[in-house]
Amino acid sequence: MPHGEEIAPTLVAGAFLFTALEKARRAPGGAARFGIALGGLLLPREEDSNLDLRALLREAATEIGVALGLALLTFVPYALAYAAWHAPSRPFSFDAIALAPSFVIGQLVVVALPEEAFFRGFVQSRLSEAFADRRTLFGVSLSLRALVLQAALFAVVHVLVDPHPARLAVFFPGLLFGFVREWRGGIGAALTYHALSNLFSEALFQGFF
Repeated sequence: MPHGEEIAPTLVAGAFLFTALEKARRAPGGAARFGIALGGLLLPREEDSNLDLRALLREAATEIGVALGLALLTFVPYALAYAAWHAPSRPFSFDAIALAPSFVIGQLVVVALPEEAFFRGFVQSRLSEAFADRRTLFGVSLSLRALVLQAALFAVVHVLVDPHPARLAVFFPGLLFGFVREWRGGIGAALTYHALSNLFSEALFQGFF
């Protein structure tokens, strides 16, 4: 059961996931159009209403691998920037890190999944359809306006839920999550990388402070 201060974010997350799934269920093309099928785990693809467990596991392994690769590329520079910006008064301590299993699962299911399904799945897909002037960025065809707008909305909503100017900084990971969604054609890698990023940030906070 969420604590009092966690109820509002949990309700918002539930609303995000419900909206994305309901819009995908009603829209032509379904979950595949918004990239939120997740191998048929969330919603079945229209061309195949049956859940193929082997295909699901193959897709999951591929997207998790992509997310881990991104983590290897970005987490060390992020840790260095984090330490330089916050200037912690003590050395990093691995012994101070305590990430409860419920927290880990929550970051994946309650935080990353609803946010990616809504912002990168539903919102970014609809914006990409509205702003069809696509460009190629690092080999990926995407709508730059859609990418920036979904990240801006992502940041604004974070500030509305947690009124602190620093929350606007999520605009930048929002850009990266959006790029990954376009690159992969779905939210699988983005939501895994999103959860890993949140867990890594929490580990840095605990280790330094």
